[in-house]
Amino acid sequence: NVILGKWELLNKANSILIQYNNTFKLYNHGFLDNAVLILKIDGGTEYFVLINQNKVPDLDFEKYLENNYIKTPPTVLNINRQNIHSVKSSKSINSDKGEIIIRFNSVLDVPTVGDSVTLMAVPAPDGKYKIASMFYIYTKNGLIEETSMF
Repeated sequence: NVILGKWELLNKANSILIQYNNTFKLYNHGFLDNAVLILKIDGGTEYFVLINQNKVPDLDFEKYLENNYIKTPPTVLNINRQNIHSVKSSKSINSDKGEIIIRFNSVLDVPTVGDSVTLMAVPAPDGKYKIASMFYIYTKNGLIEETSMF
């Protein structure tokens, strides 16, 4: 079955509007890398997951995320959020401005607001860095101030 629809990127809102069968749904950016895009319905708990089958052949995105981003045993995820933010790791990432190092403030190696960023061993200059095909970070004073898909 095929349903025709339309979509529109809302860059300033970091969202996508999807229209089909006279239904409109607004999704906000949740997570993005070159294999998985996760969108969350605006104001709700529903998620829309898009998977690159060339990168995740079995389409098991949960296993993919666990294998590629969760660096601590699953039991740590049940601890309250204050303890989760005490776990840190770092990762070297190629950006459009050169190799940067992001020091993550959570158990997931996903760039988030507040993570520190260095470029050539010093705090990264303020600005926009493209770190994946559709994923950007914005830095200020060596810290991630914002992330976006566009």
